[in-house]
Amino acid sequence: MTWEHLFESLKRGYYTTLLMEATNFFVITVYAKKRIEITIYLFLLALTSLIQTLFVQYVDLTFNNLALLNRLTNISIYLYLAFEITFCICFMQKYIQPKSFKRVLSLINIIFVIAIFYYLISCPTSRNIVSIIGIIEGFMIIIPCLNYFYTLFKHPLNKGILHSVEFWAISGMVLLFSLITPFFMALDYLKRNYWLLEKKLYVINNLAYSLMFTMFTIGILLDKTQVSETKNN
Repeated sequence: MTWEHLFESLKRGYYTTLLMEATNFFVITVYAKKRIEITIYLFLLALTSLIQTLFVQYVDLTFNNLALLNRLTNISIYLYLAFEITFCICFMQKYIQPKSFKRVLSLINIIFVIAIFYYLISCPTSRNIVSIIGIIEGFMIIIPCLNYFYTLFKHPLNKGILHSVEFWAISGMVLLFSLITPFFMALDYLKRNYWLLEKKLYVINNLAYSLMFTMFTIGILLDKTQVSETKNN
């Protein structure tokens, strides 16, 4: 693929891939500026997302073999999903209750990551497996997000909630996976019946990720609770 083809691909996606890369960069930049300890997981998630997206673009530019291109792209998606679920759950561990739920979630995360690597080795080119993994991951992240909001709204709201990074970050996560999980659930049907529409709907995926990373950036910039905890320690 040439640069001209790459720009045409970006144009077909309404440049939402560039927007996602920009929001990745914003998270990385604000983390480097504020260095809030717990946000290391948000930083790593943004960095992994940026690397995976750039890798796919590099593969598009470098390889003319479609089979190899699809294989490398699929492998990068498998790896990204393994990192994504781990970083999201590691971040939420501090804010969800009870401890037994945290332990169960950690165990499920380990099993899930092992399953991802199993399918990475056994079915590296299967897009259907990637879709199924995406659906399972969506529910695995939405459930602890709902646990956080249940705990949050069970008590009178703290006035400083809008200045807490976890509120913005977990809100971003639940919005992202609430938007893209139904898409993955319908993906197989769309591939078989509405191939062109399926390609265009990836714009929703990119916009949803851009929204999440933007909320990460806002949360890190506005956060005062973690700074207060650091001073008190």
